[in-house]
Amino acid sequence: MAIAGGKYGPWTAEFEAFQAADERQRPAEGGILFTGSSSIRLWHSLARDLPRHAVINRGFGGSRVIDSVEHVELLVLQYRPRVVVLYAGGNDLAHGMTAEAIANDVDAFFQRVHSALPNAQVGLIQHALQPARRPLWPAVRELTRLERILVAQDARRHFISVGAPLENPNGEPDEDCFVSDKIHLSRKGYAAWTLAVNAWLDQLPV
Repeated sequence: MAIAGGKYGPWTAEFEAFQAADERQRPAEGGILFTGSSSIRLWHSLARDLPRHAVINRGFGGSRVIDSVEHVELLVLQYRPRVVVLYAGGNDLAHGMTAEAIANDVDAFFQRVHSALPNAQVGLIQHALQPARRPLWPAVRELTRLERILVAQDARRHFISVGAPLENPNGEPDEDCFVSDKIHLSRKGYAAWTLAVNAWLDQLPV
């Protein structure tokens, strides 16, 4: 069944693909759902990297945090996952949003998820310092600071720290962790994410 009228704007084709995949094989409830921007969408090895878990990838390219908030029912809530993982914010910064405004949207995402799924654990993957976006690095660091404050407010919220594995000893991004556009992750970058996410999942309450 097509999504009527292209009401999801630039993501209509992607959301229709999600729907088609669900019609072929509906994910079981209680899984681990990943959503957010293109770094999630491009994590093609997600199921192989987390083989002990039932994962659902609902990343959609070019999205901002507010897009995950506005489409949370379609992307997240309908699957009733026990764990949700969000990665977003870089596109927001690239469009001129402040770290404070983005953090407010992240808080709205937490609240929307927990209003419907009060027992869900929600993880927030730390935003990377992207080599191609050097002028945004101070804002990325400020966003990290604000997000750590947000997650400290609720035991169901978690900050998944991936900064150091993607950086050189001097605190700048390791370019080997990124593909040629210097924005998206390489296989080495996703390997760092995999270690961090697996470690976090292992310490969650059963």
